[in-house]
Amino acid sequence: MLISDQFVFLHGPKTGGTFVTEVFTQVFASVGCTLLNIHKHGRTEDIPLQHDSKQLVTTIRNPFDFYASHYCFGYWIDREPSDLNLFDEELMRERFTSYPYISFDEYVDGVLHLCPKRLPKDNQHLVEELKLGPATVSALFYSARHHLALLEKFARTGDIGPLKAEIAKTKLLHTEALNRDTYQCLVDFGVPHELAQIALMKAPVKPLNTPMGTVLERGHGQPRQAQWRELFTRGLYEAALEYEWLFFELFDEYRGRNEYSSQ
Repeated sequence: MLISDQFVFLHGPKTGGTFVTEVFTQVFASVGCTLLNIHKHGRTEDIPLQHDSKQLVTTIRNPFDFYASHYCFGYWIDREPSDLNLFDEELMRERFTSYPYISFDEYVDGVLHLCPKRLPKDNQHLVEELKLGPATVSALFYSARHHLALLEKFARTGDIGPLKAEIAKTKLLHTEALNRDTYQCLVDFGVPHELAQIALMKAPVKPLNTPMGTVLERGHGQPRQAQWRELFTRGLYEAALEYEWLFFELFDEYRGRNEYSSQ
């Protein structure tokens, strides 16, 4: 996360956070403002108490592109087990003999059905009760303070309002419009337009996954060429949508923009 006098930026995995981190660091350094850079993928609960009242900024990505990006990056290949994996590695090895080099269909199956630790133990029941997918849970980790208490309240009352109200307090930078949104965010924080334009001109950042300097097989870890619609079948899309329904209820801007159409 990045912490300034005005805001806290949380870097959700595979949502364009590296781009924002680089832009913010460059822009604020140029005006003599040093940002505190700690806990790279820290969530709302990891914000130091003395900074918890500051404006929250984070990145967000449509769930289907989120799945595709995680799959193509290949966090689980030739690395130590990580919280960034969206499934249980031991269960994946049991189910798929080709693991770690699995198909996209196998990956989505594992993400949806072999990930028992999406929430802390005391709140894990919400995953089944509300049928929560990993993209929804990840988005809440970074965009909503008190997300666990608010999810519990939603499960009890069926009232989504408090959860949406909390998210509305957060500045969301959309991966699909990251140059524009990052630029506007900088301007909103008082950065002069001419300096903020760095965000408009910067090329996308595409981190590589090359453990020990070795390029991974089957294209994993390299810049992704395929669009998410090229990876999803109709059945796979509908299976993911069944679990990510709450995402589309919470983030209205994505409604109607991510329909599946066969190629």
